[in-house]
Amino acid sequence: MAEARRAAYLQNINRDELSKASKTIEQWNLAGNDWYEHQPPLPPQNVIKIANEWTATTPQGPRWIKGNSVRYAVRFKNNRGPSALGPATDWIEIDDKAFPVLSGFPVDPLEMATTLMIYRSFKSDESHWVQIAQIPASQKTFKDTVQ
Repeated sequence: MAEARRAAYLQNINRDELSKASKTIEQWNLAGNDWYEHQPPLPPQNVIKIANEWTATTPQGPRWIKGNSVRYAVRFKNNRGPSALGPATDWIEIDDKAFPVLSGFPVDPLEMATTLMIYRSFKSDESHWVQIAQIPASQKTFKDTVQ
């Protein structure tokens, strides 16, 4: 009789402890999800690529001229804000071609980004970054046709 009561008592303790542990794990998961949903993405770690495809010839306005140089960078964004700007491409000297196709966008490893913000800088503008586009994070290419 005493052994049966002891077994029932231990079973109740185990059930109560399991219930408490399950609730604790559930609360940690909710807290983690809450944190995740309230943070902007981390900055991109990789440089975007300039495809070997240009859509116009120079000159195109005051910046797309032979002898000038251009570079690009991106930042991730979600509903909680943008990340810091990712690394820039090397300077690309402008010859007789303008408006390149950009590809190889970095992928957000935490999958928090919903949008890519594309920035461009010309040497003639003393390295001033200008946002030229905002595209879905899933988009694979972008044609820069911005003067």
